[in-house]
Amino acid sequence: MNMRKFVAILGMLSFCVLTLPQIARCQEAGKPPTWQPDEARSKRLAAAAKFEGWSIRPLSGYENRTKKDARETRTTWVKQDQGAMSVIQALNPADKITLEQGLDRVVELMKQRWRNVELTPYERGVIDGKTFVRTRYSAEGLPGVAGRGFGFVYATYDAKTPFVITGFGTEKTIEDVEASALTFRILP
Repeated sequence: MNMRKFVAILGMLSFCVLTLPQIARCQEAGKPPTWQPDEARSKRLAAAAKFEGWSIRPLSGYENRTKKDARETRTTWVKQDQGAMSVIQALNPADKITLEQGLDRVVELMKQRWRNVELTPYERGVIDGKTFVRTRYSAEGLPGVAGRGFGFVYATYDAKTPFVITGFGTEKTIEDVEASALTFRILP
């Protein structure tokens, strides 16, 4: 066996020894991964803003708008040519649907509004102790984004209240927009 092959095998074994126990523990416990914002991106966010039973660290320099009607409250941060993020809180108790079915509903609306929507497979993860289902996407026709834009949708329940966090941006801004989403907290 040559030295190059030996080093490659040794590297692979080291990787397995270091990571497999952690992966196995997560799989055994049935726990989805915890999602947190990257520390460097967190520094670009404003202080936490508190709303009706929840908080989030919004994007610095983005304008805040809140719209409330009989069905939902939508709190949005937007910056022209940079993107937007919204937290949508349903005001009526949710149907008996899974998180994935709820996410399906949002995806169908996106496909009606925008062109050439491409989605990643749904994933489950945890933000601040709450289980979320998310998908990321790219599409054409996103408001204020020239060409192809990028986005995400996160869905969860707090008791019977559905929350959807959705955002989009350019290739340069999407990671900051998503970092803000990952600071979402349900207040005690």
